[in-house]
Amino acid sequence: MIQETSQKSIIVVLGMHRSGTSVVTRIFNLLGADTGKNLMLPAEDNPSGFWEPVEIVAVHDELFQHLGYSWNDPRPLPYKWWQRPDIKVFEDRLLQLVKQHYADIDLPIIKDPRLCRLLPLWHRIFNKLGWKAHYVLVGRSPIEVADSLSKRNALSTSHSHLLWLRHVVESEFWSRENPRTFLLYNQLFESWQSEIKRCKRELGLKKLRLSKSRELEINDYIDRSLRHSKIPQESIDTASDISLFVSDAYSQFKQAAISGLVETKLQARFDSISRQVMNADRLYSSIWLPSLGQRDAATANMAELENERKVNKADIEHDRGLANVFQTQHDELLGKVQSLSIRVGEGEAVSRELDRKHEEYISCK
Repeated sequence: MIQETSQKSIIVVLGMHRSGTSVVTRIFNLLGADTGKNLMLPAEDNPSGFWEPVEIVAVHDELFQHLGYSWNDPRPLPYKWWQRPDIKVFEDRLLQLVKQHYADIDLPIIKDPRLCRLLPLWHRIFNKLGWKAHYVLVGRSPIEVADSLSKRNALSTSHSHLLWLRHVVESEFWSRENPRTFLLYNQLFESWQSEIKRCKRELGLKKLRLSKSRELEINDYIDRSLRHSKIPQESIDTASDISLFVSDAYSQFKQAAISGLVETKLQARFDSISRQVMNADRLYSSIWLPSLGQRDAATANMAELENERKVNKADIEHDRGLANVFQTQHDELLGKVQSLSIRVGEGEAVSRELDRKHEEYISCK
């Protein structure tokens, strides 16, 4: 077990989208880690809460966009992107947010699936702060993840599998040389107590405590969070539409979580997978690069059309505002005309009455 030091620690939960990182983060929160404030609100696809810091996630998305990517882009990120001068502004913003939200917390915990791919930048931030990162790597079957992303985001199976692979391989690589533990999402269904105790032991954080009251609370939380989850029964070994890269990576992850692979063996196996994926990237880049150019051109065209739509909408709103003003003026004038018509009618009635009385007067003479 890793010995805990006086250096400030932060727990970083890593895992692909829809892999159960929210549930795991909440469990460690109940064990004593603090998620901080201003978290993303629960949503229909995650009613128990995301436990993600809103402002940090927003900066992550801006960073992806700046690099020409998005959260669901499965391409490899640019070579040593975190060392580019134009990334410094994002590093500074994230550093400021970490100080703002976690500096006064004894044991902070942070979670966002985007962290899996952005860890090199976060290493720089943790080094500047002098904090020690402890990583919880959460894994879930790529078949289940693809099923969930198909329903939520309409992603194809192959798209989800490749995205899953990027997150798993990169999070394994960038969390090396740090205290870390591997946790299978599905294991929480069967024996969460033993799994969490193992994770606590491997992280070496004495500040994490599991009291009887917390155990009951966690047990209730897991039941409410997971009881509606549908686990496809199809095995990865028999799935016909899954890459050997993906199945191999999931197999290594499972062994790390269940059997506790020796770090040197685990890293060697993941390095082998990474090299094969890298070779595949080189092989297919000549195919997808032109497509990306077309996509970027289409995106720019859509942005231009959207700007035109906004301008046209503003013009319409302006014209509608003028029409409302003219209508109001018309209604006011019409009201005045009607008022004058009433007064004219009253005047005519008075005039007729005077004429009648005058005629009566004449006839009496």
